[in-house]
Amino acid sequence: MLLHIFPYFLFFNLCLSSGCVGILKSELDEESDVQTAVTVNVSLTLEEIQFVSATNMEYEVTLLLHQRWLDPRLDNNLCTQQKAVNGQIWRPKITLVKGCLKICNNVDDTQFWRGFGSKGNVLLSEKVTVRSSCTRDFRRYPFDIQICELKFGSYVFPVDEIELNWDRNPIKILSRTDLDTFELTNVTTYSEIDVRPSGNFRILAVQFFVKRYFTNYVMSIIISGNLLVTLSYASFWINRERINFRLTMCLSNIAFLIYLHVHSCSNTLINALDLFFVTCLIFLIFSLFGNCLVSYLLSMIHVVDKGNRNHQRSIILVHRWIKILYPVIYLSSFLLYSYSVIY
Repeated sequence: MLLHIFPYFLFFNLCLSSGCVGILKSELDEESDVQTAVTVNVSLTLEEIQFVSATNMEYEVTLLLHQRWLDPRLDNNLCTQQKAVNGQIWRPKITLVKGCLKICNNVDDTQFWRGFGSKGNVLLSEKVTVRSSCTRDFRRYPFDIQICELKFGSYVFPVDEIELNWDRNPIKILSRTDLDTFELTNVTTYSEIDVRPSGNFRILAVQFFVKRYFTNYVMSIIISGNLLVTLSYASFWINRERINFRLTMCLSNIAFLIYLHVHSCSNTLINALDLFFVTCLIFLIFSLFGNCLVSYLLSMIHVVDKGNRNHQRSIILVHRWIKILYPVIYLSSFLLYSYSVIY
């Protein structure tokens, strides 16, 4: 019995003396190193961005998706280059989480490999064309700012296998910032964790802030509305006896304002421009009823109290107060509107 056990004791002593435990420990450490998450640094080069539909806030962007990571198994030699050409190099398989990726005809022509230096630095650049939609917050239209967001991530590797990070310079813009009716004002990036039944996945997001050009709306709509209100106010300075001309002017201004509103609204949601039209319409109707009131009082004087100076003074007093209150209330409303919309 002892003779059978003795060889095992002898082998154990030899392992202790020769450092087998240290070898096993180093192998375990290597295995633990292999299981650590691979850090992938991501950056984008924005080549072109354009709006497909300004009404639906759909846009299309062409960009280069740069992915950098460290793979010590690779080296700068011919064998590694051939593996890269044949698609045999490991890749993080980053795809779009938010947005529609347009499929290219030749995928090989849209990929660029570079690296495989002494430290195994790898760079993979992919050219992709993405179509997505922006936010539709039209409450401050046409002074609105919309956010166009793209999200990148992996559906294969969770955070314990791949750690996605934005590079130091995450975004580089090569395209023009003038986007027809919008202007690209700012670009921000952030990261988040997407919790799924299959695990936790790192998501990288980029946000494009676009601001609508409002100069055309100010020149053609807001100034026109202010002119209509001014013309209605000017009707109070016309001779009170020419009441028919004053009423015709007020009705024409109301009709033109409604025509302007019908041909200028591009969406069905209530926005700041609709509030401006409603404000102008209220003051135009106010001028119409003010002139009707003056006309009624004048008719009462001619029919009932012809030549009564007290009634004439009351008409003059009402007319004077209308002239004073009308511009004061309108200017206060317009300044309040401008402050709430712009700031």
